[in-house]
Amino acid sequence: MEERMTKTMLAIACAAMMTAACGSEDAGSTTARPKTQSTATSLSKSFGTACASCHGDEGQGQGEYPALPGDKSESAFIAVVRSGAGTMPAFSSAQIADATLKSDYAWLKANR
Repeated sequence: MEERMTKTMLAIACAAMMTAACGSEDAGSTTARPKTQSTATSLSKSFGTACASCHGDEGQGQGEYPALPGDKSESAFIAVVRSGAGTMPAFSSAQIADATLKSDYAWLKANR
């Protein structure tokens, strides 16, 4: 009987900890979660070295440099990176791979 009671108490404690760890946000909530440092690392290293100094660490834009990707489609975003625009230099596929640009575009669309 005592062993059964111990197991029951342990199960209740585990359930309480899991509920607390998950928070009170319901599964159907559309409220955006705040960005954390770990989400920012989803952008490529190329973004950090080639884009962030002008467009911000998370592409939020700063000064004369616009937020990314703005209203651009994926193909338009890649075209601007390849050809450059205004003071922005062009970047070849040898410098930043298409797959990297597509990944960064997807992250920016989802998180901006």
